[in-house]
Amino acid sequence: MEPITFQGNILFVGYGAVAQCTLPILEKHLKVNLNQISVLDFEDRKIALEPWIAKGLTFVRFVI
Repeated sequence: MEPITFQGNILFVGYGAVAQCTLPILEKHLKVNLNQISVLDFEDRKIALEPWIAKGLTFVRFVI
């Protein structure tokens, strides 16, 4: 099956179990550039997201 082209942006609020499982699925099944995906989290998830950040994903740590 050929990947589906996706031209919008994607925002994950938090990098929990759902986001961790969904990111590889999006990369495999959608023609989405990882610079179209952002993750916003209260915790510093930069180390866990490092492979994705290297591919273009944006991580923002929201601190109150």
